[in-house]
Amino acid sequence: MGGYGRPMERIEDKQRVTRLMLLFMATYLVSYLTRVNYAAVVTEIADAEGMLRSVASLALTGSAVTYGVGQLLSGWLGDRIQPRTLVFGGLLTTILTNLLIPLCGTAYQMAAVWCVNGLAQAFMWPPLVRLMSTLFSAADYKRACVVVSWGSSLGTILVYLASPLCIRLAGWRSVFLVSAAAASVMAAVWLCKCPRIAPAAAEKPAAAPAARAFPWSPMLAAILFCIVLQGSLRDGVTTWLPSLLSDA
Repeated sequence: MGGYGRPMERIEDKQRVTRLMLLFMATYLVSYLTRVNYAAVVTEIADAEGMLRSVASLALTGSAVTYGVGQLLSGWLGDRIQPRTLVFGGLLTTILTNLLIPLCGTAYQMAAVWCVNGLAQAFMWPPLVRLMSTLFSAADYKRACVVVSWGSSLGTILVYLASPLCIRLAGWRSVFLVSAAAASVMAAVWLCKCPRIAPAAAEKPAAAPAARAFPWSPMLAAILFCIVLQGSLRDGVTTWLPSLLSDA
């Protein structure tokens, strides 16, 4: 099942569904390898390069901002460009940024490069969701969302297990080189195995219903606020807990 040819319809064969789930999970895992690795070694970077940790951490703050902005851009482009192409472009960009970080001489150069990486990372999850919702049945889609989300946990665990070994053997720069190598392999596999789907922009509804105002309510606002807090807590623990433990 290659990536070329006409767009695919919904897949019913369970073996093909499982293979695609594993492909999407592996892609999401690699995206975390190339995203969380800076946070995993920021303390080592600061110590080895003689930087203040607050300055070395500017890259993390900048990438979080560009990641959030990129989510909006990714959602808009996802209706107009093949999700397969968006993910591949994100992988190529994150490979480049991971190769550039070891060449940076200052924290500000690292911050600029990692902001680009944050934008590239935003082109992973939304296109994957688009692919899953198009290719899978409702039941398979629910199962796929759970399976693919495992990639984030597995990727984070792998980064924090492998980073100390890489640092011990070849220094902090090797963490980014290994991550770029893993993403390069994933990009090649993705290009060969991910199917095409019909662009959403090409799907014209027969009759568009009249637009209605969004149903804002205090309950909805409270739910959205809790979602923001949950995301901040999750990313905050992932980003800053290693530094807090090292300072303890």
